Amino acid sequence: MMAPATAIDFERALTALSFATSGKRPSKDEAKAGLAIYERALADVPARDLERAVTKLVRECTFMPTPAELLKAANHFAAKRSYAISRARHLIWLHERDYRPPVAFIAPEELADLRSAIDEAASRLSANCGM
Repeated sequence: MMAPATAIDFERALTALSFATSGKRPSKDEAKAGLAIYERALADVPARDLERAVTKLVRECTFMPTPAELLKAANHFAAKRSYAISRARHLIWLHERDYRPPVAFIAPEELADLRSAIDEAASRLSANCGM
């Protein structure tokens, strides 16, 4: 499992969103209180998913997204990552189940012995058939 986002991750993410969206700029006290609310709401979101969600919302949102909107976007990326991991595990399992080591090639000496045995059998067969 991935580590959840740290306070620094939240601060960076929300600063980016705040600068990218329009709306009233909060005072320092309001910003601290808002940051605490976002941290509490998104406490279990991995930093990677939070970062991708912020990038997506910066492109799409005109106003500052709510914690629920951030969580929805982060869950979207978490689901895609989870599917990719699950698919990779499945493909590894299929490979382990179906893999057969390659059959060793015939050594040149064995091939020469087989050819001589075939030639002997062919000559006996032709002698018996009267050819």
